[in-house]
Amino acid sequence: FLRGTLRSVTGRLVSDIDDITKYGNFSLADNVHTLNHVLNADTYKDYYLAMGDRREVYRLTGRGNANIDTVNDGYQYGLLPDPESDLMLMDMQQYLPDDILAKVDRAGMYYSLETRIPLLDADVMELAWSLPLSYKMSDGITKKPLRNILYRYVPKELMDRPKKGFSVPVSKWLREGEMLNRAESVLADARLLASDYIDMRVFDSIWQKYKNDGQFSPVIWYVFVLMKWLRYRSDTH
Repeated sequence: FLRGTLRSVTGRLVSDIDDITKYGNFSLADNVHTLNHVLNADTYKDYYLAMGDRREVYRLTGRGNANIDTVNDGYQYGLLPDPESDLMLMDMQQYLPDDILAKVDRAGMYYSLETRIPLLDADVMELAWSLPLSYKMSDGITKKPLRNILYRYVPKELMDRPKKGFSVPVSKWLREGEMLNRAESVLADARLLASDYIDMRVFDSIWQKYKNDGQFSPVIWYVFVLMKWLRYRSDTH
């Protein structure tokens, strides 16, 4: 995954564009920011961090600099023979339990449901990891076994469409009216409490860039939720 000449030049160009767009409220600013880190990644670990905005989380918590290896300190990169499998293993150890499964668990608990994920059955997982990589993905097509099974029951043209997520417009809400006032109130009240966990100087910089220039970072929402919880815990104990 060494940086080639073309990739290096493109990376420098995108870095310059990133410096420009971050000072304005551009709709593509976030994508350019991510692309900047992806093109300038030296290893697959750096690529993984760049794709998940994990660099800013580490910078915020003081756990390291931009070259930090991985979110899970116990994970050793290079356990598997190919980079693609290593990336999948990192996703399974980090993104899956910390993001996707957490959302499923919250939704299930809200409606008093005991949820189960069939694709995480031990036998299914063992079979999936035993399949050759070329059978699971090739020619730019991923999840090939699942797609081939699904095509038996659902028309292909119905499934092969762009994804549509379920994200709420937090980046817009936090800059307007009541949500902005709430955020400012929580940030002021829980600032001292949060300083035990995060570097407030780093967060202040991120927060001001967002308020002044519209440069949103997911860590803003993370810190907002953390502070709200810290304030609640302080009030109830």
